[in-house]
Amino acid sequence: MDGVVSTEVGTFEGQPIRGCNDCSFDSQGNLYFTAPAGSSAQDPIGEVYCRLVNGEVLKLGDGFAFCNGLAVSGDDKLLIVAETFTKQLHGYRLSAPGRVSEKFIFATLPGDHRGGPDGIDFDEQGRLIATNLGAGHLEVFSADGTLESRFPLPFTHPSNVHFGGPDSRTLLITEHTNNAVWKTQWPCAGQLQFGWS
Repeated sequence: MDGVVSTEVGTFEGQPIRGCNDCSFDSQGNLYFTAPAGSSAQDPIGEVYCRLVNGEVLKLGDGFAFCNGLAVSGDDKLLIVAETFTKQLHGYRLSAPGRVSEKFIFATLPGDHRGGPDGIDFDEQGRLIATNLGAGHLEVFSADGTLESRFPLPFTHPSNVHFGGPDSRTLLITEHTNNAVWKTQWPCAGQLQFGWS
């Protein structure tokens, strides 16, 4: 809060963590994050980690063709990871913080464009909102991974989404077409986040 910067995680098992991209807290303050630097469709070396509140760092998965945004469900039982170059959303069942009991394909984004899911977030009704980089849409998925709706945007490269505002119904969207931040009102509030009162 006083503006001092500190490094919480820099290495895993003695090796540098490559290029952290996005992060998401669960309701207890455990921090999940992606490290995709250097990964691609030809060289899938992206990794997903969790830093527990006690400081322990766990690797949850690797072999990603650019793992990007991620989000934890409100009950702390599901982690979704966006893999941009395959257009897939990977699901992780969590048996405990940082402990995976099952990995599965949650959904695949539509389109034959170059790009795919980037930033993601849950709303309070349990729907997952995913930016579709290169397609110019927000894709909205039900809790079981069914594509419920598609919202066209006035730009082609949305990169992230997050809720804010006094009632947390303001959806903030970053994008790389104009390198700008946009906002719109969502039909319901965003999922309650760690640290919100």
